[in-house]
Amino acid sequence: MRYRTKKYYIGEVAKFYGTTVDALRLYDKKGLLSPAKDDDNRYREYTREDFVAMDYIMRMRRLDISLEDIRMMLNDHMIED
Repeated sequence: MRYRTKKYYIGEVAKFYGTTVDALRLYDKKGLLSPAKDDDNRYREYTREDFVAMDYIMRMRRLDISLEDIRMMLNDHMIED
């Protein structure tokens, strides 16, 4: 049996995290969060993996860590660094 992965749209994710769609677009632009884009309408489609990354981003922002430092932690460096 195959399970379909639930996809969430930007408004749903923003509401869940109590943030704005503009913030999510900024995270995408800065390379912090890169949800897939629907082939037909180019809407951002967030998955469970994106929620894990978003949890991390939100925790780091609460610690007042800059977006650039978060990007480096997510993409360029080992977490131990």
